[in-house]
Amino acid sequence: MKTIPPVAARRIRAPRVKLISTTHVAGPAIRQRLEISITNPGSTQLFISVVRRRGRIITSPKPTIRTLRTGNNVISTYRNLQRPGDQADDDEEIVVVSSNDRNKLRAALRAAHTSRSQAGDVSWSVVRIPRSAHVTTGRRRTREQRKERKERIRISERQPISPGITGGGSGGGFRPPGSWNPPPPPPPPPPEGLQWHEPPRGPGDGERQVYGLLDCPDAVVVNHEFELVIGLTETPDDEALSDAMTLFPGDTVVDVLVVAPGCVLRSGETWLQSLQVSPDERLPAVTLHLTVPRNERHRPARTIKAVYSVPGRTLGLAVRSFAVARTKSEVKGVVPPEPAGTATVSPPTGPRNDLEIIIQQFPQDPPGVLRWHYTSANPDVAPREEPIQTRIGNEPRRFAEYLLEMVDDKAKDVDIAEVILGFGGIIAEKIPKPVWTALRTVAAAAPPDEVPTVLILSDEPFVPWELALTDPPLWPDSQHGQNVPPILGAQVRIGRWVLADQRPQTPPPSELTLGQMAVVSGRYERRIRIKDAEREAMELRNKYGAADVAAVLPAVRKCLRGQPLAQAIHFALHGRYSSGDASKDGILLVDGKTLGPVAVAGYRLDQRDDSRPLIFLNACQVGTGDALLGTYTGMGAAFLTAGAAAVVAPLWSVDDGQARAIALRFYEQVLEKGLSPAEFVRSLRAEFQASGDSVAVTPLAYQFFGHPQLKIIRHEAQPL
Repeated sequence: MKTIPPVAARRIRAPRVKLISTTHVAGPAIRQRLEISITNPGSTQLFISVVRRRGRIITSPKPTIRTLRTGNNVISTYRNLQRPGDQADDDEEIVVVSSNDRNKLRAALRAAHTSRSQAGDVSWSVVRIPRSAHVTTGRRRTREQRKERKERIRISERQPISPGITGGGSGGGFRPPGSWNPPPPPPPPPPEGLQWHEPPRGPGDGERQVYGLLDCPDAVVVNHEFELVIGLTETPDDEALSDAMTLFPGDTVVDVLVVAPGCVLRSGETWLQSLQVSPDERLPAVTLHLTVPRNERHRPARTIKAVYSVPGRTLGLAVRSFAVARTKSEVKGVVPPEPAGTATVSPPTGPRNDLEIIIQQFPQDPPGVLRWHYTSANPDVAPREEPIQTRIGNEPRRFAEYLLEMVDDKAKDVDIAEVILGFGGIIAEKIPKPVWTALRTVAAAAPPDEVPTVLILSDEPFVPWELALTDPPLWPDSQHGQNVPPILGAQVRIGRWVLADQRPQTPPPSELTLGQMAVVSGRYERRIRIKDAEREAMELRNKYGAADVAAVLPAVRKCLRGQPLAQAIHFALHGRYSSGDASKDGILLVDGKTLGPVAVAGYRLDQRDDSRPLIFLNACQVGTGDALLGTYTGMGAAFLTAGAAAVVAPLWSVDDGQARAIALRFYEQVLEKGLSPAEFVRSLRAEFQASGDSVAVTPLAYQFFGHPQLKIIRHEAQPL
């Protein structure tokens, strides 16, 4: 009988590990920050954990296991806190433990906690960390000594650092302590008068691009505390979904608002954290301690969101999912949630707004619960340490439908103004008092000839916050002209933007270059003909050279795919909002087809070329939002998801003649006189008269999705 030789055990290919930099900070405790680059060179994904080890025994209390896919690079941050007076522990090491089997890696980490055992099918890569050259005593330094020490560190960071790494491999990949060559000592202090200048980093003139860091275990147990590390990183995290965020040289404080429904924070900690950015601490991070209480409704998966901002400017959003188990034994079988896709890249942000309001809702919360936060560059607007909760009821969709029905039915009645103000009062009651206080603060601080700018970042689609009643008004009539209606969208320059995990990008662009325009229109045969819309399209073609796109589905599809390639796309057609009938929800084309929000969201307008278009939907009711599977949708949101830079659309039915005049005025004011789209829409709302026998509601219908200070530049080489 032939003997079959045993199959050789598969050798684990260790990841490539490199020490990038070290930072030491003096204070009540000595803190050390390390940046380690970890790359997977193999053909299969690896599971890794970065731990501390002394004498081949792991000393990290709760090692975190992360997924490292093929070719991916992870920057890991390690901190060491020592009490004043302690000597540096040169025997402690940083070890990157890796395996292609999560369970084997977890078992190896548990075994190494109590003994010197080493699993043969787990790779151990050791990073030698020099500490004794800097950490020697806890005595407080003088101001001159601290300044001299910081200068030495800045110089030493420019020198090549000896990584001192031993490769992993199967088994026996260790070297005894002391066998590595220490890195060269830092050079002497510079001569008197020598000044060092930080070179520009990032895409331009001191800008640099960072991502949000949200690091926590893949699975946690109820009633057991776990750590959440929030901060900044220079490379995207595999386990978290984050926008690319641009930091400017003057951005020294980054506020991070953490929202984790169903989690309890350790006593003494707050949900709002401020990260101090400096040349010595370019990627700051802090650690929070969270617990999922047992009395919370059990959900196998949870989501943590973090909103990053600097005063007056939202940088982006980071999202992290984790699993929840009832007992420790269940953790082994829990599959960690995967990130929801790849992060979107945000363009460099522009001018800061007077106030930015963030409105979020979570599936873990009861229906109708909103969480509010705001940020402002005004020092008199005090930041909140945790979000403010409000309730809008269980049927906000019904509120949106009722608003459309009432306005359409009462449009020609004498009491339409009272109907609008009545809805505004209902909406105003749902805005928290601290938000109203912040609005009045920035309005009072605005110069007499300027209107405050407000950006609303929201994942709630149904409530038009722009119609909220301002009682009393934010400023007297004498400040910004007489008879400004008491409506929020008429008293401040508002831009609305959809807050989503992936698309659209956050924050919205603040500058847009327009070249070619395309106008989509046609003559209806099966529906009521809109002669004013046909005249509107003709005048845009004559005045701005807009390309004529027939309002039939094949031609519209080509236009949205870039044929013709237009940076401004104008629709002058019938529209309809119908949450119950998807076939009639959207823009009604002349061939009997409907261009709906689901189809629009499938296009990629930002991939036709380097530009993102401006969309003007001059069609009834298409500005109203909707929700599918908890996701903000509707025609405005769908075009933003597709890649539009800004969208203008009416909430309810509009008068044909007034809609044509408004569209022509829009392009005249925005393209020829340089007015921002948000200011044009605000001036439209200001035309609404709350008194009189004849009240026009069409100017109040238009909503603007985009940056409140969006600047539109006409392309000279290809004029409109």
